[in-house]
Amino acid sequence: MGVSLSTPTERNRRSGRERRLKTRARLLEAAIEVISERGLELPVIDDFIARAAVSRGSFYNHFRTKDELLTAISDQLRQDLVHSFEISKLSIKDPAERLACGVRHIIHRSQADPRWALLLLHIRPKINKVEAAFRAGPRRDIANAVGSGRLPRQDVETAVDFVMGAAIEAVRAVISLPRPEDYAEQAATMILRGLGLRASEASATARRAMPDLSVS
Repeated sequence: MGVSLSTPTERNRRSGRERRLKTRARLLEAAIEVISERGLELPVIDDFIARAAVSRGSFYNHFRTKDELLTAISDQLRQDLVHSFEISKLSIKDPAERLACGVRHIIHRSQADPRWALLLLHIRPKINKVEAAFRAGPRRDIANAVGSGRLPRQDVETAVDFVMGAAIEAVRAVISLPRPEDYAEQAATMILRGLGLRASEASATARRAMPDLSVS
């Protein structure tokens, strides 16, 4: 029979750490729910405390201000975007296909998880780090596509603005309006056409099999 080498004090410390982690996770989850429903400006700390069903002291054990809580949420969202649009797409060699894959993924993700989409819509324009993460993949893909001749010469930042605007409006649409099953592919096709690909090539590129973008 194995004998535990941990002391009561160590077990208490470990239990305390686990409780703190659970409380922090509950606060983050509650804040995401509230922000998704009401936006960034209206909620106050008491709203997050009430939704998480924790004490005021528990909140201040983890976050000194609302801004600190928002920073934690935005960091979580930024890391999610970086994983989805940067790491998992690196196996795709064609930059135009990589761009289409990113657009399709964010639309599919929004359809499957409207709360995530609402969080993105609320936070992206107001948190610079999230906006930068959101633009990084398309900027790289467009620059590579233009540099390799896959897309015609154009100003990369203007092209990124075009892609971001179209993608965000697509996210708004799929969480509020009926859209066809292949809407993500249609949107990606239109974006590639707007960037200069021929219609047939844009459609074929935007409908290639998606890689596994699940979080590992």
